[in-house]
Parts: sequence; structure tokens; C-alpha cells
Amino acid sequence: MLTLFIDTIEERNQIIIFRDEKILVKKSWLVRRDNGVNLFSSLKTILNSAKIKLKDCKEIVVVSGPGGFSAVRIGVTAANLLAFSLNIPVCGVKKEEDIFSKRKMQSEFVAPFYICDPNITKKKLISE
Repeated sequence: MLTLFIDTIEERNQIIIFRDEKILVKKSWLVRRDNGVNLFSSLKTILNSAKIKLKDCKEIVVVSGPGGFSAVRIGVTAANLLAFSLNIPVCGVKKEEDIFSKRKMQSEFVAPFYICDPNITKKKLISE
């Protein structure tokens, strides 16, 4: 069974496609500001180089944390989106876990696991 693995947690992102415990193709790149665009263009490149169609992947594994807000959000969102559109299971693993270990696949979405609460906007002071 072909598995797509996505990791956007570290300073080098990576995509791996493997069957059982055999890595078929792997791509990694340094994180930049346009990380979301790079993820999908890298996915397209890796699939084309291995002559694999995305629909051939039967499950997705994503590193769901712990990590920074943007890094985790990009990987988890991409994995959930792909799993939903392909109607295949998705599984979140912690960054220390072995990607080949037995894992519980889910048909629902993976929830992100952040290092700390997201700091998206500054809290507004409410005057009394």
C-alpha cells in the first residue's frame, strides 16, 4: 500500500512516498515564506519523478506536532485536504515517532499539536 508522508515541522520539510517500510521516493527542502506553495509543487515533482499518481496513495501520514503554528498548520491542513479529496485515511504522528510503526489510521481529520497556543493577533483590552 502506498503511503504519503508529510513533515513540515522542522527547518527542512520533507515528503516521502513509501510502500510498507520501503521508501520509494523522498524530497526535502529548506523552509521559506511560501511554504504552502512549495509543499504542493514539491509533491507534484516527487509524484512525477516516481511516475506515481496521487490517487495511487492509499493513506497519508503527517507530523502533527509539536511545532510552531504556521509549520504545523501547513502540513496538517495539506494532509487533511488531500485525505478528504482522495477519500483515504489520514494519521497524525508526533515528530519523534517512527513513520513506519503501526499507527491508527483515521477517516476523520488530524488535529494539530502546537508547542504553545497560537499567537495570531494581539488581545484587545476591554475598557470598562
